[in-house]
This record gives sequence, structure tokens and C-alpha cells, in this order.
Amino acid sequence: MYNLLAALPEEKQHEAQRAMAQMHDAFAALARHHDIATREKEELRRKALIDELTGVPNENGIMYDLRGRLENMKRYGDKDVAFVYIDLDGFKEINDRFGHETGDAALKKVASRLAVKFRGIDTVGRLHGDEMAIVLSYENDECFAPDQVEQKIREVLKSVIYWDDAGPHPVGASIGISYRTRGMPFGGQDIETVAEEMKAEADKKMYKDKEGKPERQQQRINEINAEIPVGKGLKPPGSEA
Repeated sequence: MYNLLAALPEEKQHEAQRAMAQMHDAFAALARHHDIATREKEELRRKALIDELTGVPNENGIMYDLRGRLENMKRYGDKDVAFVYIDLDGFKEINDRFGHETGDAALKKVASRLAVKFRGIDTVGRLHGDEMAIVLSYENDECFAPDQVEQKIREVLKSVIYWDDAGPHPVGASIGISYRTRGMPFGGQDIETVAEEMKAEADKKMYKDKEGKPERQQQRINEINAEIPVGKGLKPPGSEA
């Protein structure tokens, strides 16, 4: 290139150098614009899949994850897939009594503690409001046990308790679980339809479980009061103010 420039008259050399510099600047600007556009695109994609409050996947992210696991199950047939629908019992009361800031803090605590409690390959997310979800996969040599999943969730929530002069206000859970095993045929349905069916099945079971909410909540309050007498100014370890 420079040999060609040297063959040009001096005035033409200057013109060619200016043109080359302008072209270089244009390509650099284009590259910067591409980098910015790529970052903005990734950020938009992240925001579309992540719940802004809790930092865990939102409903879009949860369903995207579920569809991916179902696709792998259909293709390779080596894993069972489960969808867990969780409604946080007592959350509305906490929101009303202590305010939305405390309610938001409770949601973040529940999300983070569930994420720690379950395996790294499991996906904990927030659907909307006080409803959470977990998507799980199980290998060939593993056995899916819904009771154990429920127990894990209730263990996490045992320490999420808020207090005022009226006593403890625990956060509980109504839980519904649906699953598809390696031997269950898809019946010609597409992945998206199966995913939505699993969500609907778990939702229905969760509402059935909600029938036991009043008894569960009262039983938990009784347990807390038996451990820590009301009016003593004491709170269980790990409880919330």
C-alpha cells in the first residue's frame, strides 16, 4: 500500500493518506458501535430473563429453562424434569404490616436461600408477586422424590419470620409439583405446549395444597411460640426483625 502511495505525486499522497485515515476512523467507529450494540442486546436479553428485584430468573427465564430441559429429555431421554410451583403463605400479611420494603427484602431472602439450598443444576426463579418456581432435572441413577423437594422448601422458610407486638409472622409455602419422566411420551405435542401444561398442573396442585394453609400457618406460629415465649423480647436465631 505504501509503495503505491510513494508512486503518487506528493499532493495525491496527502489526499490518499487523509482518505485512509478517515476510512480507519470510520471502521473504528463502526466497531465501537457494534460492541455497544452487542452489549446492549445482551443486557436487554438478560433483563428479559432475570427478575430485577431478586436477581433470579423471572417467568420468561424459568420457562426458557424448562423448555430447554424438556428438549434435552426428548432428544436424549436421559433425565426426568420437574416443575415446582411455590406460593408464599403469609407474605401479604408481612407486606401489609411491615411495608413493601420489608416485603421486597423477604422475597430476596427467600430467593437466595432457595438457590443455596438446591443444587447448582437446579433453577430457582420468581414467577410474579409472591410466587416462586424451581425447575429440576434428575439423571438416570437418581430418583425424583416430591416429598423431599417440599421438605427442602419448608426447611428454608422456617427461619423467615417477622415479628411485631402481636407475635411472630412466619412465611410458609403452598407447593405444587408436576413432572415428566423419561418413559412418558410427548404425544405429538411440541415442547412449548408440554412446558405450559407442566406449569398449569403444578399451579393446580399448589392451589389444592393452599387449602391446608391456615392450619399450617397456625401450627408454625404455635411451634415458634412454644420455642420462644411471646413477650420475652426474644427471637429465634436467624429470624427477621
